[in-house]
Amino acid sequence: MSPMNPQITDVYEGDAPYLFLSYSHKDQQAMATVRKILSEHGIRYWYDNGLHSGDDWNMVIARRLKGAAVCLLLLSPHSAQSEYVKNELNFAQNHRIPIHTLLLKQFDLPLDIEMMTGRIQMVEMTGEYQKELIRALPPEVFAHAELPASAAKDDYSHPLYAVEQPLSDRQGTKMHMARHKRLGYPCAVLEDLLQNEEMAEMEDRLSVAGRLEHPIFPKILDYSVDGNRVLVYQEYTGARFLDAFLTSESLTEEQILAWTVRAAEGVATMYRKNLVLRDFARGSMVVTDAGELKILRVYHPYYGFVKIREETKRYYFEKVLQEIAILLAQLCLRKEPPLPLRILTENRFSGKFLLKVNLIIQKCVKENGSAQYRSFDELLADLHSLKITGKEKAFLKNRSKRLQEYDKARQQRKDSFVSTDRPAEPMVTFQTLEEQFGFDGTVTMQEPQENADPQIRVRICSNGQVMNFAKNEILIGKDPRSDMIWTQPYISRMHLRLLRKEDGTYVAADLNSTNGTYVLDTAQGAEEWNRIPAGSTVVVRAGARFRVGSSEIEIL
Repeated sequence: MSPMNPQITDVYEGDAPYLFLSYSHKDQQAMATVRKILSEHGIRYWYDNGLHSGDDWNMVIARRLKGAAVCLLLLSPHSAQSEYVKNELNFAQNHRIPIHTLLLKQFDLPLDIEMMTGRIQMVEMTGEYQKELIRALPPEVFAHAELPASAAKDDYSHPLYAVEQPLSDRQGTKMHMARHKRLGYPCAVLEDLLQNEEMAEMEDRLSVAGRLEHPIFPKILDYSVDGNRVLVYQEYTGARFLDAFLTSESLTEEQILAWTVRAAEGVATMYRKNLVLRDFARGSMVVTDAGELKILRVYHPYYGFVKIREETKRYYFEKVLQEIAILLAQLCLRKEPPLPLRILTENRFSGKFLLKVNLIIQKCVKENGSAQYRSFDELLADLHSLKITGKEKAFLKNRSKRLQEYDKARQQRKDSFVSTDRPAEPMVTFQTLEEQFGFDGTVTMQEPQENADPQIRVRICSNGQVMNFAKNEILIGKDPRSDMIWTQPYISRMHLRLLRKEDGTYVAADLNSTNGTYVLDTAQGAEEWNRIPAGSTVVVRAGARFRVGSSEIEIL
């Protein structure tokens, strides 16, 4: 198929690491400038210009964002108000995709955006921002080397350790097998190529990581920093990354609890030192040949530790609790769980075990802005005991009910169409349960309304919902003044107008929509989808289908 904008061919579609651009379509001029900068520096990137007319756009965007090495947010008053941008930020955070921000102009950030970008590296679009922006991006997204010559070395010479063979090349870190030249014991050599500002604190990071004494952290034997190249020689006992391990192995109930205890004790040790480990449930966890869990790259800017202050300890504590919950669910499900974390119902586990696991998971995530656990000691006490009280059973039952309500609201939101063809009434809105469970992002929905004596009837093809309008002309779009409010992505505020004529035909007008309107009218012999030119009209009959955004509607 042809791309949505075939004249532009800058979208990267390959399998190498790339950058995902999150932006508002109202910032097209700034977007064009940023694309030019990225292209000039040989950076692979993807944005919604890579969507095709027949794609499921939500699915494509989710897949491309999840596969990105980094997400670059173009932050402006427009993008700060965009539900699509917020959804992308939430998705990136939930899947632990590193987020960088280019601030297009100074403005007062809305509270939700301030919360989501509080820990995100930000570059302001003033002065010589181009150099700062390029330096901030991870090296793996560059199509050609942008680092100093020292970073391109493949020399692993060391007075004590001899490198034997490569082990993995994952998320920007190369790992090699090495062995002590005289004593013969093995070690792992981790190589990272980092940017300048990441290097500024690398010596301190490596020093701190080398002093951690819990067995979940491999002991750092030595390290070297040369230009932008970091080599870390650390304990090696044979390892497979956790996600790869779980694709072929099932853990017993005892192993799951033991591994979760090990991780919780390790992060509790860090927390007492005013450190928290970022995103450890993905990317850095390995299983040793001895069946133990360890965490690699403790020093890494993306996957390593964060220093915390007293005023932020509770915030980071609850973020670590969420990682513990994700890890526990991952060990049970053998795959990365969706968020928010649901009630597990795996048949291979005993009912007693599932009760306790679900209780721990749900006590780790937030409800009404706060997690149930107040300390790591409380969490570890639950992990060490399978006993569960009547009060805890009641809590779990209530949480299960609320998660069912969340899923119901989520399904309603998936195809949220609203008819407003009746006398004005107070707008009924509600928030999804995401915010109550500690996951950022709120979607406002409106109460569907019924109509009598319809003149225009349309059917939502994805779910069969029929909407009736007691008028012969309706507007479709995101604008609250529309007759049919359509809140899916890629719908313009005023997208499509339908007019029913006296002879029973319909005039469809594209209202200069950003992403276009496509029509398939088989009653008039059409065999394929055709785009209605922006601002133009076509005459169709009952049975015609329109593709607007990522869904379809049919005239009945």
